[in-house]
Amino acid sequence: MAESEKSSENSSLKKNEKKNVILCLHCKKKVVNVVKCKKCNNSFHPACLEQAGELKNTNCMHESSKVRRESVNMLLCEESTELDLLRTLVKELQSKNRIAEENSQLLREKVHFLEDRVDYLNKKVQHENTKHPSDSVTSNEEPRKIHNAVANNEIVILENLKC
Repeated sequence: MAESEKSSENSSLKKNEKKNVILCLHCKKKVVNVVKCKKCNNSFHPACLEQAGELKNTNCMHESSKVRRESVNMLLCEESTELDLLRTLVKELQSKNRIAEENSQLLREKVHFLEDRVDYLNKKVQHENTKHPSDSVTSNEEPRKIHNAVANNEIVILENLKC
């Protein structure tokens, strides 16, 4: 009894395997790389679809894979063009980023220079104030004038950098 059950299981497995195997409609052989006809949805080998498309069949003229290849080539061409454009954009953005980084560094250096200059001028004013204590009114106004002049100079320099 066990043997008959095993043989019936084996035969049902073979039937299931045969059902899962895809056969080419044109040559009736097993198909690994399946190409389906867009019109009748039958399975073919790629070369068999071309051959079947050339036959005079009353049911279906099977769309040739040449049309499919042309559309794939067109799609690849479009993707290639898009990739080229994206690469060009990336290069341009990298270039602009480098320029922005260089400008940022130049501005940092300029700010550092101006801060040093303000410190120097403040020290100079303090030194001048200690030299002439009798001139207290002008000595109090002098640091403000120097600071304003430096601040205005900084704005002018920064505006020149923008140009």
